[in-house]
Amino acid sequence: AVVYTRDSKLPESLKPRLRKAAQKVNFDFDKDFEITDNSCKALEKGEEVVLREKFAGKMAIQTEKQLQQQAVVARTAATNSVRTEVGVAEKAFVTIEAKAVQFE
Repeated sequence: AVVYTRDSKLPESLKPRLRKAAQKVNFDFDKDFEITDNSCKALEKGEEVVLREKFAGKMAIQTEKQLQQQAVVARTAATNSVRTEVGVAEKAFVTIEAKAVQFE
């Protein structure tokens, strides 16, 4: 079970209600549940730099993946464009060839 609150710690005022609710379904709130502390911890010296380096590394990898995806899209678009142009050129060649035969 999870209790969401706006506070980082479970307010003491809620514990009696939670104990009663747990008891109704044959649980012991104090033994069967764990209360976590979700408050933000203060960073130790140097930890901020390490976190920034990790973030920058992840951003670089993400940017690289995005560039790879964009390169694939551009390659596909270029290939399709070339295929279309080749098809148009082939049709024009057939038309010119037919006109040349008619001219003779």
